[in-house]
Amino acid sequence: MKKRVILSVVLASVALFAEGNVTKEIKEQNPNKAVMMQGIKHIKILGKALKTEVGKNLKADKTGVKAAEFCTKNAKDVAKKAMADFPENIKVRRVAIKYRNPNNKPDELDLKVLNQLKEAVESNSSKVMPVVIKAYDNTTRVYAPLKVEKACLKCHGDVKSMNADVAKIIKDKYPEDKAIDFKEGDFRGAAVAEIKAK
Repeated sequence: MKKRVILSVVLASVALFAEGNVTKEIKEQNPNKAVMMQGIKHIKILGKALKTEVGKNLKADKTGVKAAEFCTKNAKDVAKKAMADFPENIKVRRVAIKYRNPNNKPDELDLKVLNQLKEAVESNSSKVMPVVIKAYDNTTRVYAPLKVEKACLKCHGDVKSMNADVAKIIKDKYPEDKAIDFKEGDFRGAAVAEIKAK
């Protein structure tokens, strides 16, 4: 079965962090724990598939060139394969304030949640819980925050110290790239599971 997925490079692992500074409005949604766990389960399946492939490419080439090539050419196919067994009512995507792929541009609700998660991560909360919120048409969104890991910096770090070939690959594929100049531990964005009630 064919699945739609909007993903760019996945170098960050899903980081599930105690409740941070999430707005009162979001808290009052009284998220259903079963729905949250279902969303997290599917986010982890997809994240693991992509992270495994990125890891292989980074191991084969420490410069990050192979990983950048994989992400620009093959990540979408790996994501589709990982999502092939997902129930039809669940899709997973990524969003970020500083996005690389225009398909990862946040909508209004995404942006609201991303700003709250970013604030929570930057306040040095030891844990930031995923956010579960009703969206539209009986759809619930589960947002799992992503943090920048050391390996992510090959393609998302300081552009001045980035490998020139990696920078060129990214610039050619994503000329309006915003996903650079991160440091290890920074808030990267969120993986979002959208679950439609049956």
